[in-house]
Amino acid sequence: MLLCVTASHKTAAFDLLERLSTPARDVAPLIASHHDCVQGAVVLSTCNRFEAYIDMDEPVTAAAAVGEEAALLAVEAATGVGAEELGGSYRVLTGNAVLAGGLVMICGFFQADTPIWVMVGVLIIGGISRSLQFTAVNTLTYADLGPQDMSRASSFAAMAQQLAISLGVGAAALVMNLSMTWRGAEHLERIDVFWSFMILGALACLSLFSFLRLPDNAAEHLNQREKKA
Repeated sequence: MLLCVTASHKTAAFDLLERLSTPARDVAPLIASHHDCVQGAVVLSTCNRFEAYIDMDEPVTAAAAVGEEAALLAVEAATGVGAEELGGSYRVLTGNAVLAGGLVMICGFFQADTPIWVMVGVLIIGGISRSLQFTAVNTLTYADLGPQDMSRASSFAAMAQQLAISLGVGAAALVMNLSMTWRGAEHLERIDVFWSFMILGALACLSLFSFLRLPDNAAEHLNQREKKA
C-alpha cells in the first residue's frame, strides 16, 4: 500500500512549511526505520509543500495509522516540529474515490493505437490511487474494534473484499451483455467493453458520497500515541 502524508500552503502557514523544508536530518530514513511494516519512504519538500510517500506492507491492519505515525515522528526528530504543532496542518490523501473511478473510465478509451506510455502511466497512477483508497477503507474497517475482535473482523473483511471482487466481475459481464443485447449483436466488440469501463468507473465515483458522510475525525483515535507517565 502507498500512503501519502502532505502539508501545503492550503493547510499550513508558510513559516511552518519553511521549517519543514529545512530539516536537520534526512526524514525518509527515519520513516523507514519506524516499523517493520514500513517498506520504504520518499520525501519531497519545498518552500510551499511537504509530501511523504510511504510504502506499507499490505497485510498490516491499520496501515494508514502506522504510516502516519511514522511520518509525524520522523518530522519531529528531523525538524523539531511536533505532532501537536502539526495538528490540523496536514492531511492524509485517502479521499480519492473520484480519481480512482475516473482512471478506470479512462481505460475504456484505450485503443490499438494508444501509445504504450499513456496506458502504462494511467495504469500506474490508477494503481496508486486505488492503493490509497484500500488503505483508508481497511483502516476504517478496524477503527472501532478491540483486540479480541480483530481475528473475526479480519476474516469478515477478507470475505467482503472477495465478494466485492466477484460482484465487480459479474457487473462488468452484465454490462457487456446488456450492451450486446442493445445492439442486437452476437459477438463482443470494443464498444461493449467501453461501456463496462464507463459504468464501473461511475459506480466507483459514486462511493464518494458514502465517504462524505464520515466525520472529519473518523478513526482519529488510531493516531494517538501513548504518553509516557
